Amino acid sequence: AVIAIANNCPNLTTIDLRCCQKITDNAVIAIAEKCSHLTTIYLTNSEKINPMAVGAFKEKLPNCEVIIGYKKFC
Repeated sequence: AVIAIANNCPNLTTIDLRCCQKITDNAVIAIAEKCSHLTTIYLTNSEKINPMAVGAFKEKLPNCEVIIGYKKFC
């Protein structure tokens, strides 16, 4: 579903994927490749995201703020 959003919403500026337990590294990279206007992505509590995927994301969109971490609200 997230890859479909990336493919169909190229002008997206913010995406909130907090608490998305099934988000994949491939989905995060697809967002970076397809959504070049993105300024903020929230990945808090997205436990399956590999730090290497975040690094690849930041390489493609260096000005995008990536908000990661863990909070107990999910």
